[in-house]
Amino acid sequence: MNAKSKVMFVFVGFAVLIGTVCGAWGAVESKPLLGLFLALIFFYVSYKVVTTALGLEETSFDAGAMNVIKTGFIPYWFIWLVSWFLVYNLVLV
Repeated sequence: MNAKSKVMFVFVGFAVLIGTVCGAWGAVESKPLLGLFLALIFFYVSYKVVTTALGLEETSFDAGAMNVIKTGFIPYWFIWLVSWFLVYNLVLV
């Protein structure tokens, strides 16, 4: 598996986890900005996991650390938003 695939899976995994937590929490307590803040914090955490725990060097990407962030940015926020909506609506029903 290449480096970009590993990065995508880590970002998507964190997005599903945090989207589920934020969706369940948002259905119980209505604080959407707190959910957004948690998603922002865990985006940074997932970036740190990618760079340290996976043992990926920034040289394995074209433009270094910024390219790692760009690789996971769109999928992270899209999957987080979708999982948040799904869990939020399922808990309310």
